[in-house]
Amino acid sequence: MALSSFTPRQYQQQILDKTIGYRSSGSNVIIELDCGAGKRFLQTKLVDDLEGDKILLLLQASTSLHETFTYLSKHLPNELIGLLTSNIPTKFRRHIIEKSRIILSLPQTFYNTIKDHDSDFNKFDVIIINEVDQIVRRMSTQNYLKVPYNRLFNMLHHQVVIGMSGTLRDDHFVLDKFQLAQRKDLDSLLKLIPNTKFISMDSILDTDFFNHVTKTEISVVNVTDPSIISFSALLEEQILQVKAMIKTQMENSTNSNIAVHLDPRIDEDERNKLSKLYFVRKYLWAFPGDKVIYHLKASGIDLTGQWLNIFTGKFHATKFLIEEAHKSVILCSYISTCERLSQLIGNLGISNVVITGKVPQMKRNELLESFRKSESKMVAILSNVGERDLDIPEADQLIIFDLVRTTKTVYQKLKRTRGGKALILTYSDTKEVEKADSVLKSIMEHYPWSTEIFPSKEIIVQ
Repeated sequence: MALSSFTPRQYQQQILDKTIGYRSSGSNVIIELDCGAGKRFLQTKLVDDLEGDKILLLLQASTSLHETFTYLSKHLPNELIGLLTSNIPTKFRRHIIEKSRIILSLPQTFYNTIKDHDSDFNKFDVIIINEVDQIVRRMSTQNYLKVPYNRLFNMLHHQVVIGMSGTLRDDHFVLDKFQLAQRKDLDSLLKLIPNTKFISMDSILDTDFFNHVTKTEISVVNVTDPSIISFSALLEEQILQVKAMIKTQMENSTNSNIAVHLDPRIDEDERNKLSKLYFVRKYLWAFPGDKVIYHLKASGIDLTGQWLNIFTGKFHATKFLIEEAHKSVILCSYISTCERLSQLIGNLGISNVVITGKVPQMKRNELLESFRKSESKMVAILSNVGERDLDIPEADQLIIFDLVRTTKTVYQKLKRTRGGKALILTYSDTKEVEKADSVLKSIMEHYPWSTEIFPSKEIIVQ
């Protein structure tokens, strides 16, 4: 369907008008646009309206690259659009750059194509960076840019940069002479991309935005599993012991913001032990039981008279929760958890697909399409890599199996289904409950326009 058949919403038109005006004056632009607010449509309309410019559109993940290319191909003349992928020979990639007005690529693929050919880069007038927040390192020294953006930015000459992201309200950390300091993602971007105009979500909230947003209804599901509670308590005891030792080593410190894991005054064995304990605790809340046992043994936990079932409490809770919805999406941090969930759900006779980094891109697209089109009860189980940059509004509910601490990452996960019901699993009587409370409080502070917290639920596993 031609793009001309779509009428931009009021807030989209406002963003388009400002962006094109800033581009005309030679200013760079950063656009904050929430997940589900039509960013892909806005990108397509923007490259169409900037008809006199040669445009590079950089995507951060393969799935997003291919889905954006498919979207653009449906709405714009195909001869205008070129797709660069790593399996295309460099010589032919350069030919694609030469003949196409709009180029889509992953950043590393593009850099590998033009690193010895500056003239190819200079042909572009506008560089659009999707998820521009991801170009900033979350922990770094004075150079905040990830590779290859640090190199690409050094090559900028006359080009205008347009960055887009729905999550520009988080912080990252910068280390300088063992001084750990927080920096706002947005502040760092404005410093790294000079002469930049910022279009914020706040500037469009008085338009028709709320007529089109679907709020995500979030509930925490507290799962009671006595074995997990017991092992969590043992780990917390060891963590406190190591922290006490480190505190003793740092008691003469005059710098409360020191980076503990890099402070040379802290015994390396103690640093490594604390790091390992944190990881084991994370695994306890996220892995199937047989995987957890290995890490508990390695950390020195006494397992005499204690054991874990392969399917720990969250697995049984998930089995119960998916019965309540026609289509569910489950997000997990680890592939082994995805595979065990698939086994458990398959034993219930429920069709499911598993999408992880191990699955080739074309196969991921096929699996995702089968989930979207299925009229039967179905579950999609996705790892961190598998779910990156995906939109799955066909799901009735989203289940986050294990929680990370980063506000931005959790918010991005919650918005995968573009509104509706989202459930976050935590283990009762563990620090995971506190982590969930902290992250959700931060989400409500940062992104109040599209999230709502509902009462928590309790599931007891005997």
